[in-house]
Amino acid sequence: MTHPHSLLTGVLCVSALAASSAAVAQDHSDASTYSTINNLGDLSSNTSGNPAPLHLNAGFEANSADYFRGGYDGVSTDASDTALSPFASISLDLPTLGLFDALNLTAGSHTSFTTNTVAAQRNGHRESWYEANNFVGLSGQMAHDFSLGVTYTDYTSPNDQFASSQELAVALGHQDVLHPQLKVATPVDNGEGTFVRGDISPAVQTFESTDHPVTFKLPLAIGAGFDDYYGDDTGTPGFVSAGAHASLALSQPDGQFGHWTVDAGVDVMARNDDLQDVNPEHDDTVIPVGMVRIAVAY
Repeated sequence: MTHPHSLLTGVLCVSALAASSAAVAQDHSDASTYSTINNLGDLSSNTSGNPAPLHLNAGFEANSADYFRGGYDGVSTDASDTALSPFASISLDLPTLGLFDALNLTAGSHTSFTTNTVAAQRNGHRESWYEANNFVGLSGQMAHDFSLGVTYTDYTSPNDQFASSQELAVALGHQDVLHPQLKVATPVDNGEGTFVRGDISPAVQTFESTDHPVTFKLPLAIGAGFDDYYGDDTGTPGFVSAGAHASLALSQPDGQFGHWTVDAGVDVMARNDDLQDVNPEHDDTVIPVGMVRIAVAY
C-alpha cells in the first residue's frame, strides 16, 4: 500500500521550491482571491488578505456518514457512527499562461477517522484512522468566469479498510449565481471505468453590510459510474442529491489571521438499484448526511 504521506511530502517540497520563482515572475501585492481544488477534484475560490504567493487552506469537518460518490465508504448512517476529518492544503500562485488569467497549484491531504469502534476494529486493536487522501491539483481561472482544474488523488486507508487507488479528475466550472460544475474522474490504477458528476449550487448572501455575513446554498448533484467504475458487472450505478447549507463568516476576508468560516448543512442522497447493490449490507435508497465544518483560508 502506498504510504499515506509519500505523495503529500513530495508535492509540498516541489511547491516550496517553486515559490521563489513564482514570486519573482508575478506581482501578488494586490492578490486577494485565488483558485483552489480539493481531494475530490472540485473547484472553488478563496478570498484572503494574504498577499504572498503561498496560501493555506485548512479545517476540520464532521459528517454523520461517509458515502464516497454514493457508495458506502466506511461510515454508516448509524447514530453512533461519525466521520471526523481534518484537512489541509497549500495553494501556490503561478504565472499566467495562455487562456488562463490565473493559475494555482494546490497540494494537500484530507484524512478521516471514525467514531465507530466496531467498524474501526482491525487485527484485534482499534484503528479509527480509515482514510487518508493525498492530492495535487492545478486550477486556472479563464475569461467569462470559467475555471478548469486537473487533480491527481492517492486514496489510501491506514487501517486497510480498502485497497489503495489513484485517480485523475478533470473539472470545468463557472462562477455565476448557480456555480455549475461538470467533473469527470477515472482511475489511474486499481480500477477502471469513468465517473461523471454534474453540480449546481445556487447561493445568496445575507447581512452583507456586517462583519459576519451569512451565505445560504442549495447544492444539487447528479452522478453516475460507467464501464465498471464501481466494480465488475455493476451496471450503471448512479445517484442524485439535494441539500441546504449555511456558511457564517467569522472574520473578514482580509483578516490578519485569515478568513475563517463555519459551515453546516444537510444533504439527502437517492441511489438507484445498481448503486445499492454495490454494497448489499448498506443498501438504503435514501441517505441523509449532516455536516459541520470550520475552515480558514490565508
